[in-house]
Amino acid sequence: MLHRIVALGSALLFLCAESISGSAPVPDLATIRANVARAEGTKPVNERLETIVVSNGVKADAVELRDGADEREDSTLGPFSFARGVYGGQHWFRNENGETAYVQPDPGKAKPDALTTTVKHVATPLDAYVIAELNADGYGTKEYIDPVTWRLVRRDYVTASETTTIQYDDFRTTAGYTRACHWTSRDGLRVDDADSNIVSDTVGEVKKSDLAIPPSLRNLVEFPAGKSTVALPVRLEDGAFIVRVNVGSRGLDFLLDTGASGITIDEDVAEQLGLQLYAPRSSAASAGRYIAHRAIVPEMRVGDLDMHDVAVFTTPELRQEVPGEYKIVGLLGFDFIGSVSLKLDYEAGTATAYDPSTFTPPTDPGTDLLDVRFSDGAPMTDVIVNGARAERFTVDTGDQGGLVLFEYFLRRYPEALKGSQVIGDNAVAYGVGGTVDIAPYRLAKVQLGQIVFANFRAWVPAKLGPYGGNEDGLVGTDFLRFFTLYIDYATSAIYLVPNKLGRSVMR
Repeated sequence: MLHRIVALGSALLFLCAESISGSAPVPDLATIRANVARAEGTKPVNERLETIVVSNGVKADAVELRDGADEREDSTLGPFSFARGVYGGQHWFRNENGETAYVQPDPGKAKPDALTTTVKHVATPLDAYVIAELNADGYGTKEYIDPVTWRLVRRDYVTASETTTIQYDDFRTTAGYTRACHWTSRDGLRVDDADSNIVSDTVGEVKKSDLAIPPSLRNLVEFPAGKSTVALPVRLEDGAFIVRVNVGSRGLDFLLDTGASGITIDEDVAEQLGLQLYAPRSSAASAGRYIAHRAIVPEMRVGDLDMHDVAVFTTPELRQEVPGEYKIVGLLGFDFIGSVSLKLDYEAGTATAYDPSTFTPPTDPGTDLLDVRFSDGAPMTDVIVNGARAERFTVDTGDQGGLVLFEYFLRRYPEALKGSQVIGDNAVAYGVGGTVDIAPYRLAKVQLGQIVFANFRAWVPAKLGPYGGNEDGLVGTDFLRFFTLYIDYATSAIYLVPNKLGRSVMR
């Protein structure tokens, strides 16, 4: 299966193996790997697998096709369908709203997260050789290998917020290759419990054409006839673009949020709208974990733009309110932004949507192009902080701060804060899933694209908390407000055009 697993880096340090007291010495890593490969056999070059997954009483179907290095997995969960794969070395995904996007790799110039690899023989929770690849905070993977059969019988994914344990059994052999045909997944939250069974394994039925990257199924956002440019109904508040969205007969305030991987709506509001909620699952965010549902909104209107049968996610307590002014109850993220090209003018407080087929990049003097990359929908780019290059900063119009540094960056580049001055009191950042205490620092030099800022403020978690992802941080609105942004996800590009304020402070 094409599991989506956080990549923790590639710098490995192999330490000595440890055995249970009184038992035989533990084989080294190379020997264990060779025995596991021998027990598995050779995977068929060309095959089709069908898996049924039951989680929280909800059944999902997944069909995986593979021909050599080319893979595709299509999943169906009630009325929702989505897919991801690799074709000709190009990773891609298609989301619940039928939009296909390419996944671009990181350039690979940043410092990797150092992992320590150990091999042990343990008696509990089961008799097994355990191969652990963990970073300095103890996050990573643990593989449990049966010492008799040399089969992988358990795998743990350890993060800051939880440990997900997958246990494998019902091993079967097809065309000389042995794999587990049943596995369970547990992370301590009952809502996430999942039980998976391979119900069909067919060798030799996949064609290359079955694996080709599929086009988008539709244009989620519909422009009015004869128009390719639409002014969005927005107000700019503290650097955030708040968009008026009509859902049925209700007018609701949504945050225009490049940091959101989809379209999200407050759970209470979704229930008030009479939406059916599907398949609850926990999800991780920088402020903690929360329970999300899927839902389908029959119609959403953003000014003159229409969207129909929109797949959305719900979150608890999303609402941000200034009484009598606005009440944010949703996020317009990737699914909306990826269907249009956008101009965000922080100086004028306006937002304009363009039909991507007619969008023309800006040619203003001083324009800088950010090549952005997508993994799960949020645009990531390079930022150099006091000489430390990081490649996984999210350009986040929903973050009402400047530059935010996450633990992943701080662990790999502790020298980036040396000599930096704390310049004020701690603050509280609000996000989906909870709050985070952050401290303000003054950084000598920050470079985004070709643009350099001196003595720039950044926010750092006051206490390294529950978020253990592999993102370096956020580029928020305190930074973005120096520019007019042109966002064109179709070409994986964000253009920064310095405005009057930006020209006054940049080198």
